[in-house]
Amino acid sequence: MKRLITGMAGIAILGGGTAIADQAQNPYESRADHYELSVHADIAQGDRVEIAKTSPQVTLSRWNDEQRVTITPQFPGAGRVSNASRPLLSKRMQFTKGNLTAYVQPAAATSDFDIDFELASKPASNVFTYAVAGADDLDFFYQAELSPAEKAEGLERPDNVIGSYAVYSKAHKDHVVGQTNYATGKLFHIYRPKAIDAKGNEAWAELSYETGTLSVTVPQDFLESAAYPVTVDPTFGYTSLGASTSFQSANVLWGYKATAPENGTVTSISLAGRKFSGDIHFKCVLVELAGKTIVTNGICPSNTVNSTTAQFWTTSFVSQPSISSGLDYPISWIADATFLVSSDSGSTGFAFGDGSNSYASPSNPTDGGITDGSPSLYSIYATYTPIAAPSSPDDGLILFD
Repeated sequence: MKRLITGMAGIAILGGGTAIADQAQNPYESRADHYELSVHADIAQGDRVEIAKTSPQVTLSRWNDEQRVTITPQFPGAGRVSNASRPLLSKRMQFTKGNLTAYVQPAAATSDFDIDFELASKPASNVFTYAVAGADDLDFFYQAELSPAEKAEGLERPDNVIGSYAVYSKAHKDHVVGQTNYATGKLFHIYRPKAIDAKGNEAWAELSYETGTLSVTVPQDFLESAAYPVTVDPTFGYTSLGASTSFQSANVLWGYKATAPENGTVTSISLAGRKFSGDIHFKCVLVELAGKTIVTNGICPSNTVNSTTAQFWTTSFVSQPSISSGLDYPISWIADATFLVSSDSGSTGFAFGDGSNSYASPSNPTDGGITDGSPSLYSIYATYTPIAAPSSPDDGLILFD
């Protein structure tokens, strides 16, 4: 007769072999009041997901706990939601009330996870909501379908990014040497959700965010004809990279405006993207916007992009350029071939282009020709050292707004 033992969250597990197999599927660490799911981030700094044990709350923690956002799936009607539990041989931690289950589980990508609803039968409403707490200092940028003009310019946006949200900090960006690396200031990405029925039929759902409430609307006709259970599947990604791609031409100086709130020196610039076909060589440049002049000692050595996977590429300045408090400095780059740069759409973005330059001749770009571009949030950030030590713990954390 097999021995009955008790696993996490009260799960009954039969037999030692089953217990070992079940534990191998378990991605969570049990803490005093929550279960913890580690996630991969492109700049790892204590990033994780916490699932409360006794209430349907999921907390996203980033930047060494400096930013914590709690997402609570909303269950309609009266009655109590169950405590968190993990079914046998499953990676999903779930909460249940009536015919509705909300669950968290790692997604296929190591940096992504799902906070899904599962419908056992046709629901009374086709709208499913999540309360969002801790997001007052965040910008939720809706990623609309690209216009014909944007497509003609070479911008690409995958289907799961159309209708998604890129979530950025309003205050944090860039990296002060020795302190938290906020990179692009992007906290996470909420990808466009799908509804999937028991037969594998799929339909895109509509995602919307408004002041503390994230809503997913599933097409009613899909719910009417679906084979149940149906999963409503929004995916969250822990990433600093933009989810879209900008095709940036060779021999053009591109930039993204940033403002320096204090004096300092820039040690390096990091740009995210991937190659189109052959290897790309690029240089990072710091421009002083008011005079439309390149900081004369700011040319950095070239870097080589040799991967088709989007990632950050960093170049360090040999002679570190100086920045002055209150001045605008587009963080810029120039390449010798088409560069697929990671980006998001955002109303706070400011881009410029300068087609009067060349990567190879002259060997470094020169002043002049800067024009405004589309308001893209290019995935680029600077690392800097303040000239004077901050007078309080809150000073000196932000290089660029």
